[in-house]
Amino acid sequence: PLPGASPWYYGGLTGLRNADYVMVPKCAIGWAVTVLVTNELKRVGTELTLVRDNDFMYLFKVALPG
Repeated sequence: PLPGASPWYYGGLTGLRNADYVMVPKCAIGWAVTVLVTNELKRVGTELTLVRDNDFMYLFKVALPG
């Protein structure tokens, strides 16, 4: 576990319970991945609060249910 962070996304949400923030990159080529990651976070009931939005990424503060 990496306290306060989850180092990478390889499918699934491993490490999410240790994360305070989630950075989702914006990639014109991989837009489907951006949608996949955010949908997976929402599916498990993660509350996402947008903290930063720029040309390269979205940064969300996360709160997990329960």
